[in-house]
Amino acid sequence: MKYLILLLFFLSLNLPLQSQSFDLLKDYQPGQSIVYQFDRSASPAGFFQDTSSIINIFDGTYRTYIDSITFNFNDSIKTYHLLIHKVGTEIIRNVNRIISSRNIDTLYGSSIKEFVNVNFRSGEHKIKGWLFPDTVNQSPRCPEDSTIFYPYSNYYRFYHFPSADTFDIRGDTLLLTNVATDCFDIGYTVRLRITINDGLLQRSNSLFNFFDWSYSDVFNKEEVSGLNIVNQIPEQFLLYQNYPNPFNPITTIKYSIPKTSNISLVVYDVLGREITTLVNEEKLSGNYTVQFNGSNFSSGVYFYVMRADNFIDTKKFILLK
Repeated sequence: MKYLILLLFFLSLNLPLQSQSFDLLKDYQPGQSIVYQFDRSASPAGFFQDTSSIINIFDGTYRTYIDSITFNFNDSIKTYHLLIHKVGTEIIRNVNRIISSRNIDTLYGSSIKEFVNVNFRSGEHKIKGWLFPDTVNQSPRCPEDSTIFYPYSNYYRFYHFPSADTFDIRGDTLLLTNVATDCFDIGYTVRLRITINDGLLQRSNSLFNFFDWSYSDVFNKEEVSGLNIVNQIPEQFLLYQNYPNPFNPITTIKYSIPKTSNISLVVYDVLGREITTLVNEEKLSGNYTVQFNGSNFSSGVYFYVMRADNFIDTKKFILLK
């Protein structure tokens, strides 16, 4: 009896550990929007003087709006359909000077796929897409380096503790790190920082290149809210890139109108011939979407043009059957 009580006591000590679970998609629910502050810092090699080599440096925010989630029963895949609003400043520079600078304010579609019936080791539900590459780059450990941490070949939505795998757990924080290197002049590191209560808080990746630019990118989660960016009143005319692109046969085009205006949205082929008119009417201020169905058209490159007052913009899209 005494041993049974001791056994139950030790098991009770382990109960909180059994309940620890890290969810990388904790905030990814329809109607939510997540703001990530993004920063890239870059530097050339100390002796590097090749002015033909340039780098893009963006500083700003990515507001990721979770539009909807669909489930395909045939292959057991959840698809998180996202709209990402990227706002900030981008500069292009070489080692000596800034070549150009521009303000970025764009909205585009993206997605995350969750393979819900896949169970690899202690991770559950493989994920890929926005913030999560399809595979983790791995390379042989360098003979002189005993500190490199190689956890997994993929990323997963759930990680449970304790597990048979080696986790880098510090209190309520899980760090997932992978390193790829040629052991000579190239090294690439990706790290995800996840907590039990808040999910994914940070993704950082850095590239070391002995003979070119090295850089470090950091996504920090700053805000989670129910703000629907689609319903905000726009401040300017905007025509967004269609999603998906390439497409077969249907794609969605979004556009924004700051004031009541006559709107024209027309599709042309590569020879400049008008093939269909998607919109030709007066619209109130707001954000709109329209679908283009390419079932009756051949594969190829097409253009859609929006005209409103003094505004005109053109985007290219590809029908791929």
